Amino acid sequence: MSTAQATSASDPPVLAKIRTDVVGSLLRPDAVKQARVAFDEGKIDERALHAIEDDAVRAAVRLQEAAGLDVVTDGEIRRLNFQDSFGASVEGYDASRSTLKVYERRVEGAAPGRRWDIAQMHDVGTAVSHRRPAKARLKLARNIPLEEYRFVGAAAQKPAKVSLIGPDRIAQRFEYENSTAVYRDLDAFVAEVVAIERQIVTSLVEAGCRYVHIDAPGFTA
Repeated sequence: MSTAQATSASDPPVLAKIRTDVVGSLLRPDAVKQARVAFDEGKIDERALHAIEDDAVRAAVRLQEAAGLDVVTDGEIRRLNFQDSFGASVEGYDASRSTLKVYERRVEGAAPGRRWDIAQMHDVGTAVSHRRPAKARLKLARNIPLEEYRFVGAAAQKPAKVSLIGPDRIAQRFEYENSTAVYRDLDAFVAEVVAIERQIVTSLVEAGCRYVHIDAPGFTA
């Protein structure tokens, strides 16, 4: 039976059933980038940074709602990297806090025709965005996706979603060969990751989040 035969006159057009939303992040406004640099340099505190990010998230929500999207996002405005949904939320990695300047230097080095310099290659950097080992068993230390959802959910008229990275990406960005004192093998590490991500997802659902987007670029590999 064809689609035309199976659809009655009272059914809405097929295209009307397609949900529209933002797949990835939105571009950060200059005000947010400048505030992040000032925060990294100790010129403003976290509260001042968040106030500027809050304004940018509200603007991103207004943009998406005005465009008629069915589900909106905070644009990942607060994240230096989309992988921070996990890397910046957990403790246990042998990693350090990153800065906007370090992250942008890495992006420039990864561009076509550019070469990494030695300093870039040996930046400790954040977990997951850099391939780092574990120095202790991972645990959820700060539920950043939940914090993000609570704000965007209150700011939006439409349903808001939260993007997480999948365990496959986290496993790819894990230096397992130097982590055997903590995790006996990669399977043990992934089991821990899955448990933490389930904890995050459960908290989002309990907070009222109806859409959780798993960003898994590793599937294409």
